[in-house]
Amino acid sequence: MTFPSDLASVVSILALAVSLASTVIAGLAYRRAGKAERVVAWLELSRTTRAEWLLATMHVKNPSRLQIELTKLAIEVTPDFRMGDYEAALIDDGSGNRILPKDFEVKDHYISMPCSPRGNIVVPINDTASVKFLIYQASFSRKFKVKVGVMYKTREEKPRDKIIWTFGQIRSNI
Repeated sequence: MTFPSDLASVVSILALAVSLASTVIAGLAYRRAGKAERVVAWLELSRTTRAEWLLATMHVKNPSRLQIELTKLAIEVTPDFRMGDYEAALIDDGSGNRILPKDFEVKDHYISMPCSPRGNIVVPINDTASVKFLIYQASFSRKFKVKVGVMYKTREEKPRDKIIWTFGQIRSNI
């Protein structure tokens, strides 16, 4: 082999390496941009005055470039957990405020229910929405975590339905 043909081989190998590196970097940037626009949800749980009921708040953050509509809440299908409508359990305290009474009654139990009785909840771009609901844990249950999902659809020409599953710690496993 002569020197010019060796140099041509080295240059072509270097060009291929640079091309491959730029493709990898572009792919990583695309992946990072996709993760930055991913809708995020988290669950907040607190005890109520009734031992078997928890007050849950599902928070949903929408950093994407599209508005979304929260449509339903779902809970893992086991005999341990069910959901109840928080707004239906509220009463008027006499001064126009709606509060959760100490001894409240939940008439209907669900494994899937609408986020709001007034319809879907719209979450604007770069905003956060919260949905309150009740979680019933049967007295025989020994589970430490509950799995709750929030279903939403994108507000675009062809809406896409998606679900985000979250986990909440019911009790310590110590």
